[in-house]
Amino acid sequence: TAVGDLFGGDVRIGDAATAAGFLASAGDYRILHLATHAQARSTVGDLSYLAFSQPADSSGEAFVYLRDLYLQRLRAELVVLSACETSAGEYRMGEGMVSLAKGFFHAGVRSVVATLWSVDDAKNADLMLRFFQRIKKGDPKDAALRTAKLNYLNAHPHDEAHPVYWAAAVAVGDMQPVDLNGVGGWWKLIALAIVAAVIVQQVIRRLRPTK
Repeated sequence: TAVGDLFGGDVRIGDAATAAGFLASAGDYRILHLATHAQARSTVGDLSYLAFSQPADSSGEAFVYLRDLYLQRLRAELVVLSACETSAGEYRMGEGMVSLAKGFFHAGVRSVVATLWSVDDAKNADLMLRFFQRIKKGDPKDAALRTAKLNYLNAHPHDEAHPVYWAAAVAVGDMQPVDLNGVGGWWKLIALAIVAAVIVQQVIRRLRPTK
């Protein structure tokens, strides 16, 4: 909920944050933050997936696969994939790495922060909060990530400063600062966080038309 507190959004927990719900509403948001479980597939990249909460009646899919992203039309200015291996996947000649991050670019987003390997949930959450603090201050996205990493290192000396804990996150795409004023003077954020028990938290601020 820390990112939600930072940006002042609503929080949805558990059954409210399903794969179907995400696919239905993701196109309405300008910032997407997914802190969830993910799995990269090195042989069939289209089957790399993000995990969501299982619907209460078990009638729906609990995963969003890379192939599902190809069908989306997203207008997000920034997508943060705070999960394992979201920039890893299958290498294809002529295409490069077929990853979840690339799937979001196919869907139309302008920039992605994703991970190169498996991450520690708690330490990565700390890093991403520091990143969003810099985004809110108006830093360019790459500068925000760099400062977040430096601040993390200052706060986590010794063993916790090992690159395995902070170096997985990379920023790709348009690195201009996020325009938090947004369309018509409003902006919108959706953040999803997931813990080991597959409980998802969703933080939203809605765009509103000008009057």
